[in-house]
Amino acid sequence: MHPANGTRGLRRAAFTTACAVLAQGCSTFFVHELRSQPTDELPRCTESVAAPVADMIIAGTAFVFGGLALEAALGHQASSEKPGPILPALFGAAALAAGASAYKGLRETSRCREAVTSWCALRDCGEPDAPR
Repeated sequence: MHPANGTRGLRRAAFTTACAVLAQGCSTFFVHELRSQPTDELPRCTESVAAPVADMIIAGTAFVFGGLALEAALGHQASSEKPGPILPALFGAAALAAGASAYKGLRETSRCREAVTSWCALRDCGEPDAPR
């Protein structure tokens, strides 16, 4: 085995692992869903859309790189230089997973903001722009 082939395989494995980790989505780890709790307490959930926005950025980036990899795989290059069909498929899977995580995160943060707003409409929550 040629040393360059071993390095290429290691890079490909590292890249695949990084994509798999990123595809899990920030929302999966950082967005806390609205759960049932006593009505006399402020809802404890995530209102910030930072994690879903990060998921959208990851999904968009994966989509663009997947398109570029697909173009290269279908292009008119010498067959030894083509990335093969697995790379566009990996990017596509990462884009779908991150997009689904973004959708779920945006839905949950919206539900949380609605719950906090309705809870605060009945009580004095203090400053409306205070971060929670």
